[in-house]
Amino acid sequence: MLSGQVRAEGLVLLHTPAEGEGVAEDQDARRRVALEVPLLPAEPARVDPHFDIELLRSMAAPRARTVGPAEIGIADDVGGVRRGPQVGCAHHPVGELREGQGRSHPQGGGGEAATGSFAGLAHGDPPIGAGPRAFKTARAPASLWSGAGPMLTLCRATVRSPRSTRVERPRNLEGGRRTPTVASMSLRDLLKHIAPGRNDVRHLTFDECREAMDACLSGGESEVTVGAFWVALRAKGTTVEELRGFASAARERANLPGEKAQGLVWISPPLGGYESAPPLEVAAGLVAAGAGARVLISCDRCVPPKRGLTASSVLEGLGLSMTWDPAEAESWVEQTRFAVCSVSGMLPELLELRRVRDEIAVRTPLSTVEKLICPPSAAVVAGAQSGPVLGMAVEGLQELGHQNALAVQGMEGGVIPSLRRKTRAIELSEGYLISVHVEPEDFGLESEGEPELPLFSPPPEGKGQGDNEALVRAAAEMTALVLAGEPGEARSATLIAAALILKVAGRCMTLAEGVDAATISLDNGRARQALEQLRDLSQ
Repeated sequence: MLSGQVRAEGLVLLHTPAEGEGVAEDQDARRRVALEVPLLPAEPARVDPHFDIELLRSMAAPRARTVGPAEIGIADDVGGVRRGPQVGCAHHPVGELREGQGRSHPQGGGGEAATGSFAGLAHGDPPIGAGPRAFKTARAPASLWSGAGPMLTLCRATVRSPRSTRVERPRNLEGGRRTPTVASMSLRDLLKHIAPGRNDVRHLTFDECREAMDACLSGGESEVTVGAFWVALRAKGTTVEELRGFASAARERANLPGEKAQGLVWISPPLGGYESAPPLEVAAGLVAAGAGARVLISCDRCVPPKRGLTASSVLEGLGLSMTWDPAEAESWVEQTRFAVCSVSGMLPELLELRRVRDEIAVRTPLSTVEKLICPPSAAVVAGAQSGPVLGMAVEGLQELGHQNALAVQGMEGGVIPSLRRKTRAIELSEGYLISVHVEPEDFGLESEGEPELPLFSPPPEGKGQGDNEALVRAAAEMTALVLAGEPGEARSATLIAAALILKVAGRCMTLAEGVDAATISLDNGRARQALEQLRDLSQ
């Protein structure tokens, strides 16, 4: 049995086995009000691992009220998912809530009480904020409290405004040991820490990035706030830890194909597509599939603001289509060793960010995060822009649990190497990072020119090269000619790109061996055969 006091100090709810008087302080107004704290017996708190939670909205009310024994749970007013041990408080007048039940707030505008043996402190007081809110689900360990020994649980909430609340995750002190915690803030609060020109600009933590990505994808933040956040992040510069946090949150929301597939190579070209370089990923992927690799390309069609040509454009020009269904993509890989799947099909919330991307009109770290939305079991070949993002992309993949990956600074930030100059890449092989320089002359594939598409006038306002039907047909025809064995720059670039895929897949030891295997796949018609199998499945 536990007995003791419950007090709110600086909007800190505290349950200790000691006796004494509690104090509630609104930190913004610096109001201090004594609380009548009865000493009541309480059983050790229990937590349902799937515990829905409500904000303790009236903790800042400037008058005394009586509270009851402490329970477990914490409110979420910032749209994020709380993890780990949580804290809350039961209030007798609200009534006892049984497991699996909830109750509406006795005074309108406070939302619903949480599921489980928990009710808010807001009885008899006007709640903070107005209107019902959509609450997330907290996942706390079922064995949070063992019931043995004293345990102190702490939570702090600083009420900044009716729509901006800062909640800090609890800290547990048991046997003198302290579990570190991470502050949870709204996207507006996080924006203040990364906005240019401030003296306190800092990098975000892993958990803060998870919260930010959840907020962006949940639709609970305004487009202005979301856009400002990503632009500010671009100005500050992104760290590997931040990329890991963003990608980890996106992966948890996504339905990723091939999570249990063995030997899958995931191709992540730029989601915005290409403006002048042809999208040869389909040709390279089919050639690698013909040589024994399992290949899945993630892409979308006409993603703003660039709206360039993508693998989806090539399939469209060939009379095929990518799939929006992750399960179907997985099935295609099993049957043909090749598939192209929409990123928006895996994570539909990305569609909500398209308008924001269009209004921003500049590349932000979101473009890198999108390339990292893939299962950790897959080997990855990702395109990277020039500059430090090459190392950050592959280190991000390493931190996300991948054993094999390759980040390539190909044409226009894609995975297709240049034929006129050396292409830089970094390979992650069994946990080791290896610098790679791809030089076409090493394989006898050097060329004075690059594979190019026909020239057209600039697209109209709000459109891109991916909207140009003639360019879509030209990109598809180039891929068809490569698969038919036509010599030229497009074939050479395809062979090198396919060799990179085969190297990451573990189908060859060196790039030279990969080029040889890709050449055989192309010349003996296996790549073309994979295309025809895909045609049968996609119709």
